[in-house]
Amino acid sequence: MASDKETSPQGTAWSEGDLDDYASLTYVPFRTATGKPKDAVGKTYVVHLTEDNIYLSVKLTSWSGGKAGGFSYERSTE
Repeated sequence: MASDKETSPQGTAWSEGDLDDYASLTYVPFRTATGKPKDAVGKTYVVHLTEDNIYLSVKLTSWSGGKAGGFSYERSTE
């Protein structure tokens, strides 16, 4: 499956918020939730892995500029 700027990562839906509130959040594609990913550093998102119906907490800790493709994050199921 090819990547697509508007829908990648495929099979995920995102919402800024806390994992404890996962059921009441509104989920959208990554780019819609984060705007510019570099502006999302330090924010926490709930990620819904749609095919497996799994919810994760993801905090973006870095995002490289210039389309370098580098990023780091912390994730949790708690």
